[in-house]
Amino acid sequence: MIKKLLLLLLFISSIISCSGLKSTQKFLAQGNYDQAIDQSLNYLQKNRYGKKAPEFHQLLFESYNKAVEKDKRTLAYLTQDSNPESLEQKFNVLLKLEQRQNKIRPLLPINGFNFKTENYTSETLSTRNKLSEYLYKKANDKLASKNKQFIREAHDDFNYLQEINPNYKNVPSLIDVSRAKGMGYVIISFHNNTSQIIPQKLADNLLNLEQYNLDNYWTTYQTYVDNNIHYDFELKLIYDEIIISPERVKESIFTKQKEIVQGKEYVLDKNGNVQKDSKGNDIKRDKKVKITSKFHQFSQTKTCEIKARASISKIDNNQVLFSMPISSLFIFDHYFATQSGDKRALDDHFIDMLANREIPFPSNEQMITDTGNDVKCQLQEALVKYNF
Repeated sequence: MIKKLLLLLLFISSIISCSGLKSTQKFLAQGNYDQAIDQSLNYLQKNRYGKKAPEFHQLLFESYNKAVEKDKRTLAYLTQDSNPESLEQKFNVLLKLEQRQNKIRPLLPINGFNFKTENYTSETLSTRNKLSEYLYKKANDKLASKNKQFIREAHDDFNYLQEINPNYKNVPSLIDVSRAKGMGYVIISFHNNTSQIIPQKLADNLLNLEQYNLDNYWTTYQTYVDNNIHYDFELKLIYDEIIISPERVKESIFTKQKEIVQGKEYVLDKNGNVQKDSKGNDIKRDKKVKITSKFHQFSQTKTCEIKARASISKIDNNQVLFSMPISSLFIFDHYFATQSGDKRALDDHFIDMLANREIPFPSNEQMITDTGNDVKCQLQEALVKYNF
């Protein structure tokens, strides 16, 4: 049994290696040299002296040389290009050449194959310094702009600069400066244009920013005015109409009947005598009777509808950037019941309802609060999708 299992595992392993060999050959033929290198390394790191190792050695050698040749052609072109925008690409190509060498070094030397490696450190550092100088000036120029989108781009540049050349000049502090300057500030206000008195609890809840979960990397929402901040946008939530229905109690009466078995009765013949079976015993049968219940169902209903608007405008020129209507309907709906007669005539659904009792109607204030919570959720969903 163990022998058969080992043979099966060897067979599966052979299939997998063949499949890996073919896919590696395909990557090489398609010019996906780095994928071919990774595929070859994946096999050789586990099966350095495996049956297919010589073929993967050959594929690794060809893929490596072609990848290096391709990158060096790109590097030669970029070296001659005087456009400083090409410095980042040149830097990345040099990093890739170095990283590729580091991938294959643990397997070297490989008999019969001469893998050439070079020291790119000096050129990489020189290019990184030129790129850092260029990015630093470029980002500072953007930072001096009044356009917040440019300032946010400067912030990205400073972050990238910190990544490739940590603590270059005063970049760490400029990251914070650009974040602060690029931040968009939104002041939120609530306006009640209805004839209803909005509960203070609801007004406070509507402006509770922690529940909105709106703040993101580039946007800060506030409900109070800070004179030290220049606000970019105003978000207005306006209640135009609140419609509250009267409290209604509706009664519905149902008569329920059911035939049930209630004991036994004698079976009589046409003359009124008790019938006998073959053994002379009296014949009995289930006694069926009809029972009736009068079921009184009461429904308590009350509704509240809020019609509102939300708008976002630029504070500098009052230009409306975004506007949406918001409508929400909250329904209070409660059922209870009583019955007279025989309760056994009722189905389970009606019997369950008998356990309910009449309850107090929610106040207008509570109805407005519950409906307002849904208005708030709708506003939150819309704002999360909006990008300032």
